[in-house]
Amino acid sequence: MSEKNSLLKIFVAAGILWRRKWSIAAGTAVFTAAGVAYSLLAPATYVARAVIYPQDISARSESSALGGGLSGALNPMLGVGHLNRVDIILKSREMARRVVVKERLVPVFFPESWDGSKPPRPEERVPRVINSGVGKLRGMISTKVDVYRMTLEITARAGDPKLAFRLVQAYLDGLNERLKENVIRKAMANRDFLEAQMDRTADPVSREKIQELIIRETETAMLLNATAFDLLEAPEVPLLRETPKRKRIVVVSALLGFLVSCLGALAVPMVKNMRAELKTSPI
Repeated sequence: MSEKNSLLKIFVAAGILWRRKWSIAAGTAVFTAAGVAYSLLAPATYVARAVIYPQDISARSESSALGGGLSGALNPMLGVGHLNRVDIILKSREMARRVVVKERLVPVFFPESWDGSKPPRPEERVPRVINSGVGKLRGMISTKVDVYRMTLEITARAGDPKLAFRLVQAYLDGLNERLKENVIRKAMANRDFLEAQMDRTADPVSREKIQELIIRETETAMLLNATAFDLLEAPEVPLLRETPKRKRIVVVSALLGFLVSCLGALAVPMVKNMRAELKTSPI
């Protein structure tokens, strides 16, 4: 009996849907048209990315571009620690500010409120303008650390493919400069400390060892020309947009429109029947 009731309900629903086929077709067409309009009007997003292998360049004598990478490979914890430090540097406001200022990105991010033909007004020199650009840039950049492969991925998303490529390249250049500056700063601090110790030491053997260390730190600061990372995957100007995925949007809109239209077609007679029952039922 229950199976007959179920089949009867299915046939009734099918009959209702068939009678309202044009309404369902119209609803589906409206949703599909809305999906097409959204897919055409939605701003495009292009993605550029680079994959790097950060090397731990330090002021130690055994450190070099090769030595840093080898030490990270032999000591996984050391490599992971350096990888996480590089990730923090990339996500920092200091790195974003460096890129915004060097690449002059404020006019690019806010072209409607920036007139390059006129000298900047006093209020445009206020740090809050740079801070606005920093905030926008940080929202466009993302990083991903792969601890297993000991690599770091830098990704930039922008409405212009050339801008996305430019941002990734600027971050690579800024990261290389930032890590080198850190090494040079440490080498200079170590040299100053060793020179102070030299003045306090009278033993010739100790003075000779300290002199060797001073020379080593000076060479590190002066001859540091290796890159701070291996570029495993160089950034390229993206040719395909990441979003919007127009075909997917149109298909989902059509399916959603068909489903909503069918539910609406079935709900109308149900509502009418409920109203009729309320009118005929005794109070």
